[in-house]
Amino acid sequence: MLRIRHNPARRVHEQHVGFLIVTGEIAVLHVGDADPTAGNFAVLRRLPTVDVALSPFWYLQSRSGRELVARVIRPASVVAMHLPPGEADDLRRTVAADWPSAIVAVRPGTLVLER
Repeated sequence: MLRIRHNPARRVHEQHVGFLIVTGEIAVLHVGDADPTAGNFAVLRRLPTVDVALSPFWYLQSRSGRELVARVIRPASVVAMHLPPGEADDLRRTVAADWPSAIVAVRPGTLVLER
């Protein structure tokens, strides 16, 4: 469990945690609605390398957000989640320019993923 700040644009006063789940040789990071700042993820420098980052879609909407994920979290793979229904195609096109291997979780409540 990681103590990371909640995104202030969403709910500033809530406590927040992220999860780094390590099984065997795979580490999966779930950041929830964490504040997307480099300082918020500084703790990752002392932890196992992230293989898969489960990232809120808004982290990947802008080039600066994608760069933050690539530079600070440094995952081998990224999965965009929390998408509003119907926005997967637009996000997939936006992200593909910088991160062609990104996966977009397209159906809430399921494990259906599409590249």
